[in-house]
Amino acid sequence: MGIEIILGLMVLCIGAGGAYVLMEYRAFGERESAQKKLNGVQSTLNAVKKELSGYTKYADFLVSAKPIMLDKKKSMYAKVNRELSYVENIPKDPPRIKNIVTIVVKYNAEFVFEVDLKPESFDIVLTNNGIQIQVNKPSLVGLPVVKITSNEIPLIDTLEDEKPYIHEIQKKLPPIAYAYGPLLAMEECVRAFSEKKLIECLREYLMAQAGVKKVPVISVAFK
Repeated sequence: MGIEIILGLMVLCIGAGGAYVLMEYRAFGERESAQKKLNGVQSTLNAVKKELSGYTKYADFLVSAKPIMLDKKKSMYAKVNRELSYVENIPKDPPRIKNIVTIVVKYNAEFVFEVDLKPESFDIVLTNNGIQIQVNKPSLVGLPVVKITSNEIPLIDTLEDEKPYIHEIQKKLPPIAYAYGPLLAMEECVRAFSEKKLIECLREYLMAQAGVKKVPVISVAFK
């Protein structure tokens, strides 16, 4: 085999080797570029997933919200003031009273209503429209606070001193006013106030939790 042939073969081998190396280099560059693009897409996908999870993350905290709402129950009390009147007829048996005496007392009564937020008494559930708080209707808390604003005795000079009688009437008024509680609890203003406070409390708690981006519509259903 002549030297020319050997040199020719070597040139061909070197050329083929160079072409192979060049092809591999290009392929490596393309693979690296493709991998970078894939990594970029994956990063974007992960970011989107994280962002989207912020719109559903609130559901993880619905159970833990119940004791929090119980702790804030007092801030949800609904107070209602009403001007009421009471009439009492005093019989003429006591010798110092000349006639039957009618005393008309006007008074202000402050009623306080609450919703039962013990964890076993209400539920926070997911619905197709968002979140729903299922709770019992507001109920009266204790006796109303009563303050007499005026009193009137139509027949003058029938009592030597009306103060003791007014004092006794004052003590009767809270349980008498209490009877109005169930009717007032049904008023729209009481239910609307309780609903507003429940929604505000739950929304504030959920929005403060890590990872929560948005909280859906919250509604209240009174049982």
